[in-house]
Amino acid sequence: MYDRSISERNTVVAQLHPQPQPHPILGAVADARSALTDVRDVQPVYMTPAEKTTALQEITALEATLTDLKLRVLAVSGDVADAAGARDIGSWAAHLTHADPTTARAHDRRYEADRLPNGDLRFHRRP
Repeated sequence: MYDRSISERNTVVAQLHPQPQPHPILGAVADARSALTDVRDVQPVYMTPAEKTTALQEITALEATLTDLKLRVLAVSGDVADAAGARDIGSWAAHLTHADPTTARAHDRRYEADRLPNGDLRFHRRP
């Protein structure tokens, strides 16, 4: 009788029962956190002036991109807030992230999502 090694059996089991892939947003956030964790102990004091300038510009752009993503996720989180029994998305987000409720509610109101005919969402800032 053919006896498979444990790793061969695990490979067969993994092929029969594939793990669901994380949503692309979750993967991107995990990658970004990992990359930033990798440089947590790197000292910027040794950067050249040009590197410092570029780093500050890129960090600011990254913050804007991250804030945009956060607001887009908040804009479609009403179902989760309702399921959690929160009175609105801002209250739910404040509780979840330990943020100031006033700020979280203001962030909640910054984006609006419109459903397009194909089912996709189009996001835009509220006036």
